[in-house]
Amino acid sequence: AGTKDDNVRNVLLVIGFLFINVCLSAQEMDVDSIAFTDSLPVEIIYQKSLQENQVSLGRNQFLSFPGSFDDPSRLLIKYPGFSTQNDQANFIIYDGMPPHYTKWNVYDTDIINPNHLSNAGTISDRSGRASGGVNMFSGQILGEFDYLAQPGMDGDQLSHAGIANMKPRTPYENKMFFNISVIGLEAGIERKLNDSGSSNLILNYRYSFTGLLGNAGVDFGGEVIGFQDAFAKVELDNTLGGKLSLFGVYGSSYNDHAVEDSVEVFKDGLDIRYDANIFITGANHISNDNRFSNSLVYSTRTDKRLSSKPEDFLPNVDLVNSRSDLRESRLSLHSKYLVSSKLRVGLKASNFIFDPDAQITPELSLIDRLSYVDFHPYVNASFIQKEQFSLDVKVGAYYETAFNEFSVTPALNTKYLLSCGLTFAFNYSLTTQMQAPELYQASGIGFVSNNSLRRSNGHHFRLGISKRDLTLSGFYHRLYDLATSSAENSPMMYDWFSDLSNLDVIPNSPLGNFATADILGASVAFEKDFNNAYYLSANISYIDSKSKNSLFRTTNSSTAYDFGSVINLRLQKKIEFDKYRYLNISTAFHYRDGARENSIDLTRSRQAGRTIYVGRSFFEVKQSAYHRLDLRISYVKKKSKNNKYKSVISMDIQNLYGRQNDAYNYYDPFTEEIELQKQLGTLPVLSYRLEF
Repeated sequence: AGTKDDNVRNVLLVIGFLFINVCLSAQEMDVDSIAFTDSLPVEIIYQKSLQENQVSLGRNQFLSFPGSFDDPSRLLIKYPGFSTQNDQANFIIYDGMPPHYTKWNVYDTDIINPNHLSNAGTISDRSGRASGGVNMFSGQILGEFDYLAQPGMDGDQLSHAGIANMKPRTPYENKMFFNISVIGLEAGIERKLNDSGSSNLILNYRYSFTGLLGNAGVDFGGEVIGFQDAFAKVELDNTLGGKLSLFGVYGSSYNDHAVEDSVEVFKDGLDIRYDANIFITGANHISNDNRFSNSLVYSTRTDKRLSSKPEDFLPNVDLVNSRSDLRESRLSLHSKYLVSSKLRVGLKASNFIFDPDAQITPELSLIDRLSYVDFHPYVNASFIQKEQFSLDVKVGAYYETAFNEFSVTPALNTKYLLSCGLTFAFNYSLTTQMQAPELYQASGIGFVSNNSLRRSNGHHFRLGISKRDLTLSGFYHRLYDLATSSAENSPMMYDWFSDLSNLDVIPNSPLGNFATADILGASVAFEKDFNNAYYLSANISYIDSKSKNSLFRTTNSSTAYDFGSVINLRLQKKIEFDKYRYLNISTAFHYRDGARENSIDLTRSRQAGRTIYVGRSFFEVKQSAYHRLDLRISYVKKKSKNNKYKSVISMDIQNLYGRQNDAYNYYDPFTEEIELQKQLGTLPVLSYRLEF
């Protein structure tokens, strides 16, 4: 997406930065590798932060957690403060903030949304900003997946919720693998390029099983769904004074819905075709002394959707979201330098292009091209580094050429260890982030665009107290300059919308930076490994998410993700038959209070032939509670202790007892009533993996 001139005009040469995390006050618990190291290919370490602001996952968890489907994003629901919006996609909701607040990184460098089928689970059936049906970076090719929630000291300060950072893995031996499951067929090869294994190559290809069935004439409720992706990475040691990693991944996905013979709801009578193409490539270089690190990554995606209906099917009803063509790309540079053990500096720079052509409703469209370059230099200084007390300060700046705004973004992190083993940790950060590009480019009846919107900002506070296996943390997020309706006298009264709403629904109204939000809560987490046989994880969180539109009211009201209670339980057991055969059983339960929606005006919806929300309803409709139980059973067999041969047979069941949770309410023009869309029921996935 975009011209060559746009992609050339961006990058500056940079010197330096650091990323060595001197100050993350974290305990390291080798819980998964203690009991389950031999059962799956790679040993991992889960880092439990006292502030609960970092979750680190490895391939072991991708292959052993229930309900994961080899997608790292879906694992996060097991941790404190996380939940999801819809089972059909890997939405990341953290601390009651919306999924589109999550940013994606590869090698700590910004990329666009890397998910296949990004329209999955959305109300509008349009492409989601940061989610999708399945991550293009599967668990087979990832070495690390870190979610930096409230990034502060460990990432940039340009995201209110957090950063999902991925790092492709380094092959550790010559081997091939083959995996077949209901998700897809996957095959890969790993090769050492020198005797030491410091230079190596990895190739991987995946094709969805549903796509194969679709090609054979099988459909799923009138739909044919498919995806594929190909990945390659080469690591070259002693290159340019360090280690050079080159990688590339290409993916495509589609969803084809045909008019059904029997129409029960409006969608049954439509022809809908969705296509997406994603390409991400880049390079990462780390100097031999580990002081310099530079990454350059280019990412681009195209999402197209076209819907139509027969002329004799509800001829008086206009199609919503009849045409959508969204193209975006980002070329990003991240340079880091470790000046000393106490001082690190760095710079991020990128060029972003968003080129939409979409008709959302007969009155509202996404038009015009948005293109800008941004710069984010920062300095991280460790003022105190003692065993009992540490203090780190980070100061960054952010400037973008779209609106020529400049911001200073400080962060602070401190830890204090008492003699009794009780540890206190506190951090603070100020964030600033661009609005979602869809909001800038919306154009409707009565207004041309929202290109006068400024960035949104937020103050973030977190306090953690920890001793051994128990952690207590509390947080407070104060967000301001959020986008909301500025049409005070609008007859449609669109002031129910704010940037904390679901981005699926964009109002036909000019927007301004008038909304604020207060999000606070606390969590308690307990983890214990019992005699290397059982592993138990339990956490409970309370989340209170409220927002206020200063133009229309002075009181706070619930946001869409004002969940209240969030509960997680996970139990894992390893059964050894002999030293070459194992059985892993893992189960996880997730509960949260219901999400919230705006009320639907049935009378006006019938007049318009589509969903029209009640003005100033402020998320008064609460869904029923969301809960599900997941189960995974894996049988692992190794041919011999020193042989690379290994086979794994797994049954992964999402939503074991088949509860169909609420997804969303909508007005259906065919039934002329408000309908409740349900989520998925039980979803079993049988898989077989062979390494040799």
